[in-house]
Amino acid sequence: MLMKKSSLYQYRAYSRILAMAALMIMYGIYSCSSVHAEEKSELKRLRELVSTMQPGEWLEIPNTSAPLVTRAEHDSIMAAAPKGAFGFWGVVGPSGVFQAWGGAGFDVINHDWYFTGGGHNDYGGNEVYRFSFRTLSWERLTAPSPYDPQTKRPYIGPVSRHTYDAVVWWPSTRTLWVGGGSGYLPDGDQQAPLPGIWEFNPETKEWTLHNHKGLPAPTHLIIHPKRDVLWGFFGFGQKGYQREYSADGSARDVNYGYFGDHMTTANILTAKDEKIYVIDRGAGMNRAITATDGIGRIVLVERWPQDIPNLFNKGVAYDSVYDRFVFWDGSKTIWTWDFSDKKFRSFPTKKSPPSDQSLSNGSFGKFIYLSEVKVFAAYGHSRGNVWLYKAAPPEAGALLDPHVPRAAIGERKFTSIQDAFNAARHGDIVTILPGIWREGATITADNITIEASGAHLKNATVGGKATLVIKGNNTLIRGLEVSGMAVSGGNGAAIRQEGKNLTLQKVYFHDGQQGVLAGNNTGSTIIVEDSVFERLGHGGSAHGIYANHIDHLIIRGSKFLSSKGQGHEIKSRAAKTTIENSIVASLEGVDSRLIDVPNGGITVIRNNILQMGPKTSNNDMIGIGLEQRGGAGPNYHQWPQNSTLIQGNTIIDDLGRNSRLVHWRDVPEPTVFENTIIGFSAKQVPPQNTWHGNRHAAGFPDYPYLPRENTPTYNNRGQKNKNLKFRHSSPENRSLGQN
Repeated sequence: MLMKKSSLYQYRAYSRILAMAALMIMYGIYSCSSVHAEEKSELKRLRELVSTMQPGEWLEIPNTSAPLVTRAEHDSIMAAAPKGAFGFWGVVGPSGVFQAWGGAGFDVINHDWYFTGGGHNDYGGNEVYRFSFRTLSWERLTAPSPYDPQTKRPYIGPVSRHTYDAVVWWPSTRTLWVGGGSGYLPDGDQQAPLPGIWEFNPETKEWTLHNHKGLPAPTHLIIHPKRDVLWGFFGFGQKGYQREYSADGSARDVNYGYFGDHMTTANILTAKDEKIYVIDRGAGMNRAITATDGIGRIVLVERWPQDIPNLFNKGVAYDSVYDRFVFWDGSKTIWTWDFSDKKFRSFPTKKSPPSDQSLSNGSFGKFIYLSEVKVFAAYGHSRGNVWLYKAAPPEAGALLDPHVPRAAIGERKFTSIQDAFNAARHGDIVTILPGIWREGATITADNITIEASGAHLKNATVGGKATLVIKGNNTLIRGLEVSGMAVSGGNGAAIRQEGKNLTLQKVYFHDGQQGVLAGNNTGSTIIVEDSVFERLGHGGSAHGIYANHIDHLIIRGSKFLSSKGQGHEIKSRAAKTTIENSIVASLEGVDSRLIDVPNGGITVIRNNILQMGPKTSNNDMIGIGLEQRGGAGPNYHQWPQNSTLIQGNTIIDDLGRNSRLVHWRDVPEPTVFENTIIGFSAKQVPPQNTWHGNRHAAGFPDYPYLPRENTPTYNNRGQKNKNLKFRHSSPENRSLGQN
């Protein structure tokens, strides 16, 4: 093993401790099993399982979850480590081997599947796992090493890292080769670039570093099918450098053609016949599928259909039966690309992996083809089992045409929604045609109207921001559905509003991180009418709608329902916020406040149904000016006019534990009158409101019933409803909750 000599001699005793730990693992003390004791040449048990499968079906192999390092093992290893050594648990823990942008290498001869990874702040353990398809069982081949406080590197073996598509088994050397990037940060500080490439011998359990100065570790590795050399591709801003590695670890620079200077996660490499194939981003100027024969680049697919998500960083395997690539991203759908007709197809599956198999951080080598039994294997989540997938024949799939129009401007048709917005000029009407489109877009033109009845933009974002990023002014969107919007930072939105003035009519935004996120923009008004926002929110920082410092947020006749992840249903920092004739309800959502107006301003909440659910994470239904204290802080902003009117609403408290109707700070006391209030304590409810202690007292059915509509305080002509009556059971102590 090649490593720093001083570390080798200084910690020889510690190495013996790790070796003993590895032996304990091998003999089952840490609940791992021996793999090589039986069925060295047969796949009997696997064949029995496969024989029960139908085409298009997933099958879970029971009792095949990985034997992860436990917290007790981590603590035991650290107790034996040299004084001052850094631990390796990280934020995610050992599941980061499988979840944190990691790949895997497959030994096609012995049917062994190797996993190692982690990295960044996710996990620092550098242990290696092996799954055997002969015995359908796992073993942990090595123990993870603590980190030297001087070098910030493990005492033994490589720095744990995002392995991306850079884990490969080399049959000629009988060893595992590992590249990757984003090394573990043992003290939270920046990790130095990871040098060279590491080789792991599963027989000796030893690592060897092949250090090549000038470039960090490759982020993509594959065995050249013709020349039996290891080809390394350098992404992550490395300008597409390429190297070939020989079996002795020596390297030379090569150029198989320019494949782009992309981020590490942009490409997947696979092989067929005598060519290497690059599965790329598939958007804009980037190609979707290209190939190289070791001389130059061959373009096979310019752009894959917008019906399917970007397949870069997903699992891809070659199906030798039907001569096609098969793609899996952890979802319930399989996609294929056939060499015979150069067509894409989608295959909704009969039985699907559980939802936690979804791999937003990449499938990479965690999806492989087992040619002997003609099924695919997938492992998406460390808490789950290994899965098998039996592919359906091409005729069972839905043919996807990349040339189907998705948008139009007048008589002009566009196969890309982004192309339509690129062509749009001031005042144009852009129609997004009916269908489910996995495509986002950026809008730069002013005064654009978007007609989108029947169109659903799903699981797509652009620029790490939103499904639609609107930079132009005065945009009207009508009839659009958006779902699945998510980005790594947690603020993925259906719309990121960067221009001025946006009107949304009859839109449906749901099941994503955020509906609308609007930046600071003085002079801007956002209007939401007759729309539904539901099941939105993420990590306490994404909400149904979040308007920053704009002039006016207006919500009319709309529904904001079941926010999740402790997000607010509505959050507004606008100078004026108007919410009327709408339903804002927690229902089953784990939301925070229904309405949060943290900078005050003029707030009107009128003629709505407001319901605080039993799972809400915040005792406040409404918050006003709660980020104003002391006139300082990153979110402080003082509007010159401040008032709050809460009038004519039906207000229901289903939380029932220390609930607070309205919580305000550093702004005038809210005016609360002519509301029907159900729940909360009587002392919170001022005169001129109707209060009922609970749903039964109000004559309402049990939760989750909501009235279909509110009885408005005023009609459309501004005349007061004469049928309203106000009553209160206890006139004493009307405090709402100021602090």
